[in-house]
Amino acid sequence: MLIQESIGTLKSSVDRKTLSYDGAIDCLIKLLREDYPDYDIEQKILLTGAIRARLVDGGAEAIRSFRLQDDLEIIRRLSQDAIGDDAALRVNATIILASVVDNSTICVPIDALYSLRGKYDETSDNGRFNMVGVIGTVAPWSYQENFAEITRALGEVSTELEGQKQYARTLALVDQVTRRTNSSAVGAENRHEPAPSGLDNCKTYEFKYRQ
Repeated sequence: MLIQESIGTLKSSVDRKTLSYDGAIDCLIKLLREDYPDYDIEQKILLTGAIRARLVDGGAEAIRSFRLQDDLEIIRRLSQDAIGDDAALRVNATIILASVVDNSTICVPIDALYSLRGKYDETSDNGRFNMVGVIGTVAPWSYQENFAEITRALGEVSTELEGQKQYARTLALVDQVTRRTNSSAVGAENRHEPAPSGLDNCKTYEFKYRQ
């Protein structure tokens, strides 16, 4: 297939017409799962760019297909890229995560946010901003366990950065997501219910960086 030739060899960008066929997400996730750890930065940018394009063009169906095949390890790899050193890779990974993370995987971006505790350089704050944004896409519909974890993580970031003007952008986003998390909008009833089967992966997730 063209997608396998283009992404597998990573010699050229993949155009959107190539990515439009039904099996594109299957092929891209396979590469993300099996080959991604061995890729260099340029290859990772190409692959995540292809996934990003497919999710944008494929809409809800492409997102649903990705979610059916992802797992905590895939989300962990993308989360590490979303807080990493390369700006282009951070953008691609963050956009993917904001599209596909749900109650079954939100614990991984939360842990990535915790991993930035005590780090105040520009790259770390960009990563912190990205993770708060990703968390914000799930927060209003989070189930009981995730609601508690989100509230805890946002509170910790707010306390850590409070009063420091150089982090005004991140603090403003934390405040916005916190308000959305605690709103009475549609989805708020979830916070009083345990995650149902199929969305409960985070119940047993062992946080590496939470203190």
